[in-house]
Amino acid sequence: RIIVSHPEPPQQKNTTLESQAAHLLMGPFFDAAYQCLGPCGTLCIVTDSLWYGQLLCEIASKHKEFVPLVMGGRKLVGAAGGVRLYSGPPGRESGVDPAAATKSYFATLKETENQKKKRDTEVKILVLCK
Repeated sequence: RIIVSHPEPPQQKNTTLESQAAHLLMGPFFDAAYQCLGPCGTLCIVTDSLWYGQLLCEIASKHKEFVPLVMGGRKLVGAAGGVRLYSGPPGRESGVDPAAATKSYFATLKETENQKKKRDTEVKILVLCK
């Protein structure tokens, strides 16, 4: 299992799903992640940026070897080529034990900042299976 928690989004080029520069979660990352995962392994990416989550769906949709996880009972907030982006924290179905989940100091500060500025604080998740 690979869990990527709140990766730093690249600079947004404009309102479309484009970034100004290369960033970590691009094609080569998804290729390497697939090679590292064992049978039935999962790649779970958690972000608080809807724009970045949608960009990651676009990138991940080009890697047809992955099977997107369908998560019933969750709000769908984005999709591309069968890859789905859901709202809400990751749970057991995504390979994360909610009882073991903790928040980092940075995540707590960011959540407080978002609440003060009345921003969307709901995390978005994308889960792919091998």
